[in-house]
Amino acid sequence: MAQDGIVVFADASVHKEKKTTSIGVVAIDSYCNLLHAFDNPIQYVGKDITAEAIAIRMVMENAKENEWTKVQILSNAKKKKKSDGYATTKNHSLMRDRDYL
Repeated sequence: MAQDGIVVFADASVHKEKKTTSIGVVAIDSYCNLLHAFDNPIQYVGKDITAEAIAIRMVMENAKENEWTKVQILSNAKKKKKSDGYATTKNHSLMRDRDYL
C-alpha cells in the first residue's frame, strides 16, 4: 500500500443483454480510512476494457479535484485473448504524482 498516499480501487461491469454499464470506485488512505466511494451507471459502452478505462479516468479526475498528490490505482482491467475467449486477471497499479498524470 502506498505510504502517506491514497489507494483507489476502480471497477466496472458491462451487462450486454441489458445494455447497461456501471462503475464503482473506493478510495482509502494509508490508514485504511474510507475517503471516497461511489458507484454510477454510465452510458452503455459494450466492452469491459472501455468501461474499466472510464472508471480509471474518473478516479484520476476525482484525485485532481480532491488535490490528492500520491495516488495508487488498482483495477482488474484486462484484455481478452482472441484464441480462447478468456483472459487472466491481472491487477495493474499506477503510482504517480497527480500532476504528472
